[in-house]
Amino acid sequence: MHTYLIEPSGALSGPVPLPEVPGLGAQLPANGITLDKPLTKPGAGRVWAVFDGQAPVQIEDDRGLYFRTDTGAQVTRIELGPLPEGLTPEPRPDDLHVWSGQAWVLDPAAQAAHAAASERAWRDAAIARHEWLVSRHRAERDLARTTTLSGERFNELLAHLQALRDWPASVAFPTIDKRPVAPPWVAEYIQ
Repeated sequence: MHTYLIEPSGALSGPVPLPEVPGLGAQLPANGITLDKPLTKPGAGRVWAVFDGQAPVQIEDDRGLYFRTDTGAQVTRIELGPLPEGLTPEPRPDDLHVWSGQAWVLDPAAQAAHAAASERAWRDAAIARHEWLVSRHRAERDLARTTTLSGERFNELLAHLQALRDWPASVAFPTIDKRPVAPPWVAEYIQ
């Protein structure tokens, strides 16, 4: 007799030897079955399995780590049988990719949205880096002190900040090499 253990999925493992219990002999565990003949080696990607007490059958074994094609979320598949629709062994490269039915492909709309969001973040940071200089100039002027910036430079700075605010509405947005460029003298104040 050849003893096999039935895994929770129904897959068979074995044959396994049964330990002898003194006074009782070999004891078959609750998840075990005995067969008259050993099972042949299953085909590639297949296992022997038992379902509902029936005779062992070979079935496709696609258990393992997979990824959902709608979200890219990782899932562990423990069921026997062919891989269901909606799962792939290929991980999603990033949020800019969508499942084409055969592979992950770059989604132009997601790529454009990502580029626009990144460029808006750059623009917001650029405005924040310059705002203190505007505030300083206005405070010096309100206190009737000599201003750090000349009136002409202050107007250039305001024009640059407005160009940054208008940048997302530009036809060149979000092309990085088309960004509004600060007047060269600003570098003396911005570190």
